[in-house]
Amino acid sequence: MSWDQSLQLWSLAIRSLSLTDSSRRPARRPSLAVRCRPEAEVGFERGQTYASTMRTSEEASVRLRIQVFYLMFALAIVLLGGSMSEAAQENPPMVRLSKLVIDVAHLESYKSALKEEVTASVRLEPGVLTLYAVFEKDRPTHVTILEIYADRAAYEQHIKSSHFLKYKTGTEQMVKSLDLIDAIPLVPEMKIK
Repeated sequence: MSWDQSLQLWSLAIRSLSLTDSSRRPARRPSLAVRCRPEAEVGFERGQTYASTMRTSEEASVRLRIQVFYLMFALAIVLLGGSMSEAAQENPPMVRLSKLVIDVAHLESYKSALKEEVTASVRLEPGVLTLYAVFEKDRPTHVTILEIYADRAAYEQHIKSSHFLKYKTGTEQMVKSLDLIDAIPLVPEMKIK
């Protein structure tokens, strides 16, 4: 459902629930303070006046309108949330796994350069949400980096940054292989704490 359709539904709900619309109000009847006799209890409870019955039905009508209003409000929130998430899907976050094999002779130099680049990227670039590097325990020259960017544009901006270019040129001879794997997150809205 589009944003305009959601707003139209919201507007319709408000108009239909307007408590000031005199055409929707029941006609007021004169207040009769007549007590009902036990044998004439048709629609009244014992000892109840006609005026108190009218007041109760008007209160019930108002309560029903309020309940319908809350229901329409909840529906509008769900629909608007859906259309907002559709807009978010137009520009989804970019998730990538970078798998590298590092030359053992340059492993410590590479770790130092990577730490500097990851720290600078996350600190200086708002579009870089996560850069999390892990080295395999049994194969310490194999590193996997989880990269999460706000969107594709944030990634493009990242690879043009001075700290990334410094890292890329400085570690070019240290990297034996590089495999870039674009990924789709299972729960995109989940944040890494």
